[in-house]
This record gives sequence, C-alpha cells and structure tokens, in this order.
Amino acid sequence: MGKYIKFSLLLFSFLGFSSFLLAKPLILLQETNNMNSQNIYFAQANELLDKFNKEPSKLYAGDLIKEAIAELNKINLDTIKDRQEYKAERQQWLTLHLKIVATIDQYYNPNGAPTFFLNVLPPEIDGNYYPAPIDPKEIKDPKKRADYEQQIQENEKNKRKADLQITIQRLLGKEPDLDPKTSYIEELKRKIPVYYSKYAEDKKEYKIIIKQSQLTLDRKKEFSKLLN
Repeated sequence: MGKYIKFSLLLFSFLGFSSFLLAKPLILLQETNNMNSQNIYFAQANELLDKFNKEPSKLYAGDLIKEAIAELNKINLDTIKDRQEYKAERQQWLTLHLKIVATIDQYYNPNGAPTFFLNVLPPEIDGNYYPAPIDPKEIKDPKKRADYEQQIQENEKNKRKADLQITIQRLLGKEPDLDPKTSYIEELKRKIPVYYSKYAEDKKEYKIIIKQSQLTLDRKKEFSKLLN
C-alpha cells in the first residue's frame, strides 16, 4: 500500500511538472503572437498613411487616414510584459499617432469644404436644355464643349476636396453636429496619459518624441501640456 501511495505521488509530481513545462512555452508563444500582431498593425497604419500622402487629392483619400487610426486602435500595450519592449512599442504608437495628427493639420482647410454638385448639367444646345449630364463629345460647339469639360473637372476636384475636408473636420471635432469631445484628437489626448506617466523618465521620452514630430508649434505646445 505504501509503495502505491509513493508511486502515485511521484506520478502526480511528474505530471504537474510536465504541465508546467508545457504551459510556459504556450504563454511565451501567445505573448510572441501578440507582439507580432501589433507589429503588423503598426506596419499597416504606416502604409495607409504613406498611401494617403502619395495621393491626397484622390476621391475618398480621407478614408485611408481613418483606416490608419483604426489599425492603431487595435494595439493594446497592456499585453506587453517586458519593460524595454513596452517602451519601444509605446514610442512607435505615439510617433505614428502624432504623424497622423500632423497630416490632418496639414490638409485642414479653415474655410471649410468647397461646394460641389452631384451632376453638372450641360449648356444650352441649339435651344435645348438637358436635365441630365451628357458626354461632352456630343456638344458640337468647341467653346461650349471645352467650357462644359472644364466645369466637370472643377466639380470633380471640388468633390474630392469636400470629401477630404468633411473627414478631417470630423477627426478634429470641428463638425457642428458632433461633440468635439468624441473627436479623434480629444480621444488621443485622453489615451496618452494612460501610457505616459508624469515620472521623469516618461516625461523625458514623451518630450523628445513631441519635439521630433512634424506637429505645428501650437500642436506641440498643446500636447506638451498633457504631462505637466
């Protein structure tokens, strides 16, 4: 009976130790996967922002900025246990967010979105007025055709500008129908103190990133106050 008990205890100890050995690599694997996922989010956000900067006048280009923000919002720095890794990820997180803020400010037009029309109606042709757009090639008069083509091009340009400005106004909290407190800028300002404390080490790192950013002087002052 005593031998049976000893064997059972020995077997239990072995199985418990084996489970511990198996569990530890699984935890490490999970942490590694989290880090790899977050690196992917960083890369995708940066790629989307670069894509916007290459063609900011393209229709719906503003959606690229929103998608970049969405990628950064997937990142959870609290899952990182190693202090040095945490600091590295935190720096990347803040740098990319400030890059987005600088981009938004760069393309913001205080005059608002230009007026555009869903369709540009053609000019009077031989005493006839058309209620819908037509192919400019159908207009025989060269001057009227050229004027109509120019109107179409200008309207398309204004449509792209208006779409971008509407997106930027929402991100900045400058759209009349939205609460400014729910804007991207205000949400970011609330998140920063979560990852950056007022301890000297954190404040030093934060100030360096702010200084090296492409933010306007006013924005730098605004964000610098967050850790005062």
